[in-house]
Amino acid sequence: MLQIESLIADRPECVILDMRRIHDMDSTGARLLIQLNETLAASNCSLALAGAEPGSRIEAYTRESGLAAALTRRKVFEDLDHAIEWAEDQIVAKHGEAGAADADEFPLGKFDLLAGLDREQIDAVAHYLTLVSFDAGTVVFKEGDEGFGALLISGGVASVTLHQLDQQRPIRLVTFSPGTVFGEMALLDGEPRSATVVADTDLECHALSAAQFERIKDEHPRIAIQLLSNLASEARLRLRRANRLIFELEH
Repeated sequence: MLQIESLIADRPECVILDMRRIHDMDSTGARLLIQLNETLAASNCSLALAGAEPGSRIEAYTRESGLAAALTRRKVFEDLDHAIEWAEDQIVAKHGEAGAADADEFPLGKFDLLAGLDREQIDAVAHYLTLVSFDAGTVVFKEGDEGFGALLISGGVASVTLHQLDQQRPIRLVTFSPGTVFGEMALLDGEPRSATVVADTDLECHALSAAQFERIKDEHPRIAIQLLSNLASEARLRLRRANRLIFELEH
């Protein structure tokens, strides 16, 4: 508890307590959490609980002790993913629109996909890209859709979700912001999409289709080699993040 209160000096906007490893809680614990909620609220910080699965002892106790009422039910979540999604929504709602309105388009030369290319090579790649846009709430592509190529986000935010057979609501894996490339595996294997991507805000992207990528290979082999090297580096990083996510979901 003292560790959480010490965070106040850093002026956090949201604090999430993961309750998955807590199997029981007494009235003293509930009072401490209610007091912590009041302390954080005085510093304009919201407290949320995760891991209160429906039907669990913790979920029942949050209701019976008045803890859920103190936090309000919308801040008590069945799992950590939904709690993090809520926290991100709070932050985006407070800061996102103003920041997006003032933000310039993300420069093409700063994308990791184009790392190692000089200005002339970047301009050459630009000729193979197509500008595409998606309205907020639009499904960019769905899990299982045919892979048409990669998308480089120059403006806006999108979320990646994955359907699980044992859950009605898909889990959110990650949120993409300007400078992110997604869907790039379609350039390598042509397999169906492995997840669903939804535009959280109006989304502006540069699209590189598989057909255009093949043209780059034929017409600019040195550029293609660098792009493939960058794709391999990104795939390695995402594999490591996926391993961490799997570990977190299982524990």
